[in-house]
Amino acid sequence: MQQKAVKSITVAELAERWQVSRTIIYELVRQHKLPHFTIGNRIRFSPTAISKYEEAQKSRRPLKRRKLRLRDVINASNPSEGSGRDEPAAESLSV
Repeated sequence: MQQKAVKSITVAELAERWQVSRTIIYELVRQHKLPHFTIGNRIRFSPTAISKYEEAQKSRRPLKRRKLRLRDVINASNPSEGSGRDEPAAESLSV
């Protein structure tokens, strides 16, 4: 019985498939976030493993976005009182 040869996916092919740069693919490989194998010094991906990875990414819950409020921006740029700064808080300044 003869086995059917499965063509592996290259970094360039995966980058084109996902519409990202090859650098991003290399970074995911470096971080061990993508299932891969090497042939010599060349990185390859199994089509089955990539399909499973894509399905797993689809099923992940997207990050919850929240509205940015002016109060959050102001609080981030002005540290709270008692931070050790010598200048008085803005509301205690007299004109």
